[in-house]
Amino acid sequence: MSPVQRPLALAVLPLGVACTTVDAPLAQDLPAARLQLVVIDVDQGDISYDAAPTDTLQIRGHAWGRAADAEEAESRLGMTGFEARREGSVAYAAGTAVGWGSGTDIEVTGPGRVDVTLETRAGAAYLSGVTGRHAVRADRIEAWDVAGSVDLHSTGPVEASLLPAPGDTIRIAAEGDVVLSLPPGLDYDLQIWGDPAHDLRVEDLGFGPVFSDAGYFAAVSGPGTTRVDVVVTNGSVEVQRAWTW
Repeated sequence: MSPVQRPLALAVLPLGVACTTVDAPLAQDLPAARLQLVVIDVDQGDISYDAAPTDTLQIRGHAWGRAADAEEAESRLGMTGFEARREGSVAYAAGTAVGWGSGTDIEVTGPGRVDVTLETRAGAAYLSGVTGRHAVRADRIEAWDVAGSVDLHSTGPVEASLLPAPGDTIRIAAEGDVVLSLPPGLDYDLQIWGDPAHDLRVEDLGFGPVFSDAGYFAAVSGPGTTRVDVVVTNGSVEVQRAWTW
């Protein structure tokens, strides 16, 4: 993985104390034909995948270093690395960072039917408009109009609008508030293990049998072919209708 070395911009940000950020752009395109899996992995930084009508996987972003003075910020930028490659039907984009105060933010635009894996060990992850089997790990997760099976694991909050099909599985584990939107009328097998110290609210999605207790909710509709498991600590849970046209 090649290091990012040339700082292109300096900015002073009010973060309680004066902080200098050195920034270097990242850009690479990969062919998207017959692509089956996209993996985005960074040590520190925000990552995203957005579906769009395209035959190219467009990878954009920037590496950054932050410190109290410009010289140290440049040094931290020099300790980041970035690579993007395709191996068969799998595309990878990765960013490395040594120590705090440096990282890589990566934004990928690609086809709408592909499996996506996102992981950042310190940052937020965003997923939008894609259909497939998806796994996301981050400090904060947002997923919008995402179809298929989904596994979301967050050390903070989750906000997701999901469109599962019969046989799909949704798993959400979060250490913060969860807001989950699901289309009504599907055959759900829903279980929520919440935090009794926080609110747990579930709209009726067409459920049959329902059981609820402090910090727990379970419901089934029809044969329950779409499994939804939500586990939350230190936060509230809200399950609401996702309106689709």
